[in-house]
Amino acid sequence: MSKTIVKYKRLPKLIKHKLHGYDYHLVKRKSNIAWYEARYLNGSELKGWVVAKIRKVGEEKLPDGYTLPPREIFPRESKFGHDGWFYMPKSRSIAEEHFISLTTKGAK
Repeated sequence: MSKTIVKYKRLPKLIKHKLHGYDYHLVKRKSNIAWYEARYLNGSELKGWVVAKIRKVGEEKLPDGYTLPPREIFPRESKFGHDGWFYMPKSRSIAEEHFISLTTKGAK
């Protein structure tokens, strides 16, 4: 019996998240853990840092008939505190420590 390999669309290095109101720029990623710099949309001022667990979702069919491919997703706002953590601009070292902590634990 052959095993089907699912190819997931990877998150881009720049995520423009209109709902959160931020541009997230990837600083570092290891496996499913990512560390981002957060700025207001199209802004130049640093607003903070985000450490996030990247999740994978399968193919989804929308009500209009369009099918979304299997893809990675950024944590939604309600998942912050569990799958995503926001740090203030001066807390870069704390965000980096959290990223390292999660990657050395092998978080899934």
